[in-house]
Amino acid sequence: MSTKSNIARVLFAMALMAATSVPLMLACGPDFPNRLLLVGDAAVLSLPNSQFIHELNLVLQGLPKADNPSADHYLEYVNKETDDETDLREALGNDADEKIIQQYANAESAENIPVGIPSEFDLYMKARFKFDADEIEEARTIWKNLLNFPPELRHYRSVWAAYMLGRSYQNDSPTLAAKFMEQAREFAREGFSDTLGLANTSLSWQARAFLDQKLFKKALGLYIQAAQMNSPTAGMSIALTLRAIAKIDAPLDDILNDISMQRVVTAYLMTHTENLNIDVNENDEEDKTPIDFYERLLTTLERRNLTDIANADRLAWAAYKTGKFELAARWASLADAQSPIALWIQAKIALRGGDTEEGLKILTQATKFFPVHEMRFNEMYLVNNHKSTSCYEGHSKTQSIIEGERGVVLLARGQYVDAMDALLRSNYLSDAAYIAERVLTLDELEKYVESHWPATVDVSNSCVISYRRWSGQLNAGHKLNYLLSRRLAREGRYRDAEKYSPKQFKSRYVKLGAELEQGLNINLAVSIRAKSLWTAAQIIFNEGPELLGIEVNQYDAYYEAPLEEIDISKNRYGNVYWIDKETTIRQSNSHYGIVTASQDELDRINISLPSSDLNDYFRHYAARLAWEAAKLMPDEDEETAKVLCVAGSWLNEIDNVQALRFYETLVSRCGQTKLGAQANQLHWFPVAENVPVGSW
Repeated sequence: MSTKSNIARVLFAMALMAATSVPLMLACGPDFPNRLLLVGDAAVLSLPNSQFIHELNLVLQGLPKADNPSADHYLEYVNKETDDETDLREALGNDADEKIIQQYANAESAENIPVGIPSEFDLYMKARFKFDADEIEEARTIWKNLLNFPPELRHYRSVWAAYMLGRSYQNDSPTLAAKFMEQAREFAREGFSDTLGLANTSLSWQARAFLDQKLFKKALGLYIQAAQMNSPTAGMSIALTLRAIAKIDAPLDDILNDISMQRVVTAYLMTHTENLNIDVNENDEEDKTPIDFYERLLTTLERRNLTDIANADRLAWAAYKTGKFELAARWASLADAQSPIALWIQAKIALRGGDTEEGLKILTQATKFFPVHEMRFNEMYLVNNHKSTSCYEGHSKTQSIIEGERGVVLLARGQYVDAMDALLRSNYLSDAAYIAERVLTLDELEKYVESHWPATVDVSNSCVISYRRWSGQLNAGHKLNYLLSRRLAREGRYRDAEKYSPKQFKSRYVKLGAELEQGLNINLAVSIRAKSLWTAAQIIFNEGPELLGIEVNQYDAYYEAPLEEIDISKNRYGNVYWIDKETTIRQSNSHYGIVTASQDELDRINISLPSSDLNDYFRHYAARLAWEAAKLMPDEDEETAKVLCVAGSWLNEIDNVQALRFYETLVSRCGQTKLGAQANQLHWFPVAENVPVGSW
């Protein structure tokens, strides 16, 4: 490295040391980044959450196809506005009069029903008007009379009439409601018209009738069928049914003997281990599922022949999340050898036992068997009953979650480059940035970028890049190239930095490097050197974060947390444990045992750049360059006074000692200048006109 580069680096380091010492933030955005390295062992030992509806849909795919007695669509409620005139047009055939059909469709009372339509349409509509007027018994009588017609005279409204009879008895007689809903499906199977798919809809209503009678197995079976018919509410109804079952002390063997129900129950267990229903207010005690329900289900299943249990991987998941690790291991061993869930559980059990080599091996296997684009799990882990990890709760690709966990284990094993690669490719960009900034040597980072993410794609035309926020489609490689360019610049290697930087910064690196080279060249005239140093100082003040910044994020603003509570390097030491904005940090090493940092990693952290508040150290660095420029400039000179005044003002709010030095020098060296005289009168810095002072 050249002498000039060494001098530039020393100046930068001096500015860093002068800055107030507070930890790094990690860059990303505009969304808050994923983080695993802030939660200790929980990053690899905890399991994420999955939604019941999602797991239910996966379960349904493996069940025998349900009987579909009618059209493949679903209607939750029939009213006059949804009465379908298609049937009437078909019934009238060649004699169809469009005027009569429209009159039928627009009728608002029995008196408006057109004359000349088939009796089944006439009677059905009259009963509907009675039903809407709360004349329920009269409506029932008419619908029952309609069903007494010969089959050939009620082809179009038999399903409709039976369905509405079932609805009419829903509150008065669940037994009769169930009977008529069943009859509606029978009519559909026999070939009676069902243009609205009422037979499918009747499944949920009959299930509701059984649930009202506490006939739980019958209700659950029908809700499962309804879910297979794409009912939009069946999944929630299944969860509510299981919650109702949970609140009574009844044997569960009868339900678990049915293979379809057993699989649905395992999906429920897998997704409700936090003891909350999926759609309710967690503060409402009435909406909670009793915890003993899980114990009863697990106990009942354990009594059975475990080798014959479907979805053993989901049971392993539920057992693991409820702390039954031995049982989780048993069920995971009974699952399909290529079950990614079972492999994931086995990996965590191996890690829990301290076998990171085996855990890493199984995690690698698990990633191969999850579908590539599966967005299955919610990235919110539960750590000691506190929600933690990523700073947002959103679904991510399952492969990415597991690959991120691999990255954490690799880091603990000292495989730094592989760890960064895994975290980077799984979108844990801030964790990867920690390794790139604080752990890897500059040579290791540069070699990795060259071999994995060569700077060949220019993204500047489609993206606006700033230090704090990304806009546009930038991949991990673009961001890592930019990080490398800033790290090279901090070492004074501006030409190398230009190679890896986004296009919009290339000329700025060239400019900054040239000005510093001139300013530090002792063979040039002092006036040229001073001008270059002052120009470089202004570039650093105004563009320092973009050109030299350490990768940061914005956790502090979102979580309202002091920065020192979320510094990854402190977390890697194991003495700070971040929970969330409501929970104070915990000074304990107990959260780090499996993925704790090696001594080599800690040594690398210690010799890397100290973490500092960006605003402070870029002001210090810029002020340091300005000081060197002023030293080369004449006394009692307006330009000298301007440099001292402006640069001193940069430090005004962050470092009174250094700011005072600039003020005293301004008064002593340039007291006869306009700015010097004003400073002497004000006993501090005046406002320098027409001088850009940045946007801090």
